[in-house]
Amino acid sequence: MSSTRQGTVTKEQLAINGGPKVRITPFDKQGNRYAFNELKYLKEALDQGTLFYWQGKKVKGMCEQFANMLGVKYAVAGSSCTAVIHAAVGAMGLMPGDEVITSPITDAGSLIGVLYQQAIPVFADLDPHTYTMTADSIARKITPRTKGIVPVHLTGNPCPMDEILQLARSKGLWVVEDCAQAIWAKYKGKLVGTMGNAGAFSFNEFKHLACGDGGVVVTDDEQTYRMCHLFADKAYDRLGGMRAPEFLAPNYRMTELQGAVISAQLERVEQITGGFRKYGLILREGLKDLPGIAVPKDTEGGESVYWFYLPRLRLEKLSCTRDEFAKAVAAEGVGCGAGYVPNTVYAQPYIGEHKAFRSSGLPWSAGNNVQYKTGDCPIAEAIIVDSIYLPVSDRLSEQDARDTVAAVTKVHDYFYNNGK
Repeated sequence: MSSTRQGTVTKEQLAINGGPKVRITPFDKQGNRYAFNELKYLKEALDQGTLFYWQGKKVKGMCEQFANMLGVKYAVAGSSCTAVIHAAVGAMGLMPGDEVITSPITDAGSLIGVLYQQAIPVFADLDPHTYTMTADSIARKITPRTKGIVPVHLTGNPCPMDEILQLARSKGLWVVEDCAQAIWAKYKGKLVGTMGNAGAFSFNEFKHLACGDGGVVVTDDEQTYRMCHLFADKAYDRLGGMRAPEFLAPNYRMTELQGAVISAQLERVEQITGGFRKYGLILREGLKDLPGIAVPKDTEGGESVYWFYLPRLRLEKLSCTRDEFAKAVAAEGVGCGAGYVPNTVYAQPYIGEHKAFRSSGLPWSAGNNVQYKTGDCPIAEAIIVDSIYLPVSDRLSEQDARDTVAAVTKVHDYFYNNGK
């Protein structure tokens, strides 16, 4: 293939049309991610004779370990990142009818806690290059009912936290960072999750660190810490020795088995996230000069950990649709999907049609009848339709990354050569 991109790839050479594949053998993640101290710590958990987090040592030890590693005072474990985000927004005193601003491209986990508190999600548009919420877009969505912001560090890329925190403080808003995709990402030398009022992390099976499912919320504020404890454990005040709940709270407790596994994974967090970043940087460097592709940028002052890679296609320069491009790349034998999610969160029926609690219309029907429509976040909507999804992992090889670059380049060159 020529770097000048002048008619170097024919239709017959594309694998989707019967030509030779860039990659013949399937990608195979190397090694067992649980083959280190996980088994040892699991045995220690079982040998305790209890797997309940408050009676054992593993969850408490993991929380202390995690807090120390992040340089914060407190950490509270939960059954998932969804759970600890709920605990965090609950700890902030979120009430029915309140509004919370977050990202239009995210998992439902960013919103579930907001909705279960009968509060209203509002969506701020994204930067077209970093895919993170901007302070300007957030400012445009603030109303007298706004109580907080949940910045989502999407794809492992930190949000511009200085600007967001400055805005939040000027308006008296709290900030809960959603770090589900971004453990160990940094912004101006600070680890994500340590800058807002609280930060929530995921240990889902598909995240950088994993124990099947689990999460942790961190904070420097003692009252927030105590309230997160209550929200994660049916409002039982185990810190104070009381079991007389003063408000309704769910059961989001982590077991000793999950705590044991994450303790072992935390010992390798820099190695694991460094592997993700290394792989992502190979993709970025390999694709950055293709004229038909816009590679995502790290936030200024940020260091992404590339949970996945999401380049955008300059479709005006290509003679194909996004879906055709993604299918052609996948046919070359490498992982590639048509974008990250099928549409924005507010286009999902449970939000856009106010069906979170079926036909009740709650929480909107209680009085804060916020409406959502196409065009609310035009940049996010554009990212949805013109991006391709490339998997990233610390357990994939440099050759896997190079083959991915080669496959994307091959398909790009064919469609670009035939573009306008």
